[in-house]
Amino acid sequence: MEKLNGLPTEGRSVAEIREHYEVEKELAARLLATPRAERGRAYQELYDELFRRIPHHPQLRTKTTPAQRAREIAQPLAFLARFATPTSTYLEIGPGDCALAFAMADRVAQVVGVDVSEEITRVGAAPPNFRLIISDGTSVPLPAGSVDLAFSDQLIEHFHPDDTVEHFKLVRRLLKPGGVYVFRTPHRIHGPADVSRYFSDEPQGFHLKEWTYGEIGPALRNAGFSSWRGYWSAKGWRVRLPHAYFTTVEKVVPRLPTLLGRKIARILLPNLVAAGVK
Repeated sequence: MEKLNGLPTEGRSVAEIREHYEVEKELAARLLATPRAERGRAYQELYDELFRRIPHHPQLRTKTTPAQRAREIAQPLAFLARFATPTSTYLEIGPGDCALAFAMADRVAQVVGVDVSEEITRVGAAPPNFRLIISDGTSVPLPAGSVDLAFSDQLIEHFHPDDTVEHFKLVRRLLKPGGVYVFRTPHRIHGPADVSRYFSDEPQGFHLKEWTYGEIGPALRNAGFSSWRGYWSAKGWRVRLPHAYFTTVEKVVPRLPTLLGRKIARILLPNLVAAGVK
């Protein structure tokens, strides 16, 4: 398998990855410079532009069989089932191919998917209790207090740093009392998880900010969530651990040599999975 800077190229040429990096870095700089009042439209336009300019983008090229996709969503589906009931309204923000959202439709009363890009969200026949909304992610046309469970996967790292707490406030407003927002995002301690990982130690593409648990807790509290939970998550296991576990690891690992620290971090903090409770 071909590699670039020690990382597998995942079926793309080095030239394609460099092109992707340069285009995404350009568009990310434009998004960071966009005034708040214009960012809602900019999110949609710049993501659509990325997928038009980079037809070899992994999200457009990756093909899996229905059986493979079912195996991929089995673990998050089982985890989300902890928080859902047959009468729940489930909101998924950034559902992509909607495979998980469709699977959740068998377990809840209503499913709503919200995505930023028509270029990446192409769904076929949907369950009767599912609907898709194309939105900028900073506004969702649903009534306040109408959602029992919200979920996003690999989403909040794409927000402008100034918009993340506003996003949390939006989701909290949509949740019913006691409702839960579950989300997964790359942990900053691992180094960039976007295309810039091939070229930089800091995210320079559409991962506008990668987070730590020590930052997530205050952000959720600032958004008005009553509490939050952190989970150690890897290989299908999701184990709730005390906040002190995460913050202690986050203090110790950066003191280690970079490569060693990242190897240890992938064991002790393989993903950042959290749940905010209204």
